[in-house]
Amino acid sequence: MTAHDRISPARELHLNVSVPFERAHAMPKSVYTSPEFLAQEQRHIFAKDWICAGRAETLPNPGDYLTLTLAEEPVIVLRDRDGSIKAMSNVCGCQRCWRGAGTPVPSSVPITPGPTTWTARCAARPQ
Repeated sequence: MTAHDRISPARELHLNVSVPFERAHAMPKSVYTSPEFLAQEQRHIFAKDWICAGRAETLPNPGDYLTLTLAEEPVIVLRDRDGSIKAMSNVCGCQRCWRGAGTPVPSSVPITPGPTTWTARCAARPQ
């Protein structure tokens, strides 16, 4: 196969799975490594559908939060003073400083700013 004969990762995936189960193959390597396929996933899946960021019970108290990355964008999810859960971009406005990633964090651990003068204004925490 030459570069001109190359099929797209989406087409390769379609060819692998559009046969009877007994002849189907696993997902091709290209769906894991192709920037083109990643862009399609981001456009057709992550940009259009709700994505589960976590379970509400992992954030039981006002000020509890978790961080994650969705479609290459950092997100912070936190429980507000009124008990509602909010999600927003997890970056500092002035320099897009990434403010951490990982598992749910209890309200006793403060939301800390990055290396700039940005201050977290979480409605669950007094300023």
